[in-house]
Amino acid sequence: MAAELEQACQKNASTPVIRSLLERLLVELSSVITGLARIGAGETVPTEASVILDMTKVQPLLDQLAAQLTEIDSEAYDTVQELLSLTKDSSLASALQKIASAVTDYEFEEAEIALRALQIAVCTPT
Repeated sequence: MAAELEQACQKNASTPVIRSLLERLLVELSSVITGLARIGAGETVPTEASVILDMTKVQPLLDQLAAQLTEIDSEAYDTVQELLSLTKDSSLASALQKIASAVTDYEFEEAEIALRALQIAVCTPT
């Protein structure tokens, strides 16, 4: 699945194609990442994906957050909190938590850099 997404990105596939591949990949990865995090804590590793991200809700919020961070808008805090609730227990949660911490500390430039890295990692346009 990751290879398909990588090929789509390299071939400049349309945004809907990339988002569809991304959603499928995130579903597959969320259980893996959650399981790996729980291994060290001695918890049982889940056998199937427990989180399905609705990228039609997540992507607009990521775009909104990017604009807010550029403008050093304090509303970025509310946006990142909403993103955290939408992505809870998903593969995006830890990256968004880092962004939330930076926003809380008024480190908007750091948050913006982390958000760009997240967007590059998931191969979505800003």
